[in-house]
Amino acid sequence: MTTSADDDFDVDSGSFPLLMDGEAVQITGVKLESKKTKPPNAYTEGTLLTDMKAAGKFVTDPALRKMLSRVSGIGTSATRAKTIEELKNDKFISVTGKKLKATDRGHALIAWLDQVCPDLTDVSTTAQWEARLDLVEQSGGGATFEKDIAEQVRNWIEILKKAPPPLIPGSGAHSTQTNSSKEKSMTEAKKPTENMVAFASRLAKRLNQQLSPDVLNDFDACRKFIDANKEAGMRPTEKQIAFAERIAKEKGVSLPEDARSDSRRISEWIDANK
Repeated sequence: MTTSADDDFDVDSGSFPLLMDGEAVQITGVKLESKKTKPPNAYTEGTLLTDMKAAGKFVTDPALRKMLSRVSGIGTSATRAKTIEELKNDKFISVTGKKLKATDRGHALIAWLDQVCPDLTDVSTTAQWEARLDLVEQSGGGATFEKDIAEQVRNWIEILKKAPPPLIPGSGAHSTQTNSSKEKSMTEAKKPTENMVAFASRLAKRLNQQLSPDVLNDFDACRKFIDANKEAGMRPTEKQIAFAERIAKEKGVSLPEDARSDSRRISEWIDANK
């Protein structure tokens, strides 16, 4: 059916007559207009920090969004600013005036991570970890949580090591890295991170061991040392356990089992109960 309501259209006011679902109308004309969408404003360090703190708005799951809101997004006030500086130093973002812009190198890295290990670019990963930490706070299990996180990180590392290298955008197309840049990347990738070296050093100190040059300079050697010594190095001393048991006896409470195998956990328990 063709409506006869065309005569009721008021051109000056732009008002339409009442139409019903399924009712056909007569098309009298089509006009094509050429327009452009406006891109979002470029980040500044200030607006990027704000979005890192409000990262929950990029998560669709309501529970995870609420979790990120409660913990103030991703990172901490100390690590967020440091992360931006590291991204600038590693040429993943450039700075023009106050504006930040992802470089070709940055775009390539994100595209590669999205393809080979999307968990690393998914904001909800942080929310999931925070949810697990809430459970630890309520019912213990810190050692199990740390073990699961360590296993997950090891799996990610294996995925990244086995994946083909990222493609670096060239002039209008993607081109593979040169041999020299690949060799440089491989050399850099084999070095342990500062956090790994610091953790290995703490373990060695607790176990009265001397770190070899390989552990300090080779990623795989450092990881093997940590894996082999973490359990022993994180085990509470006999004095810690005895002190905690005395507190537990005096207060008539039980010492959590996970605290008996984790020095940090038992220290936290002692601080909370002494």
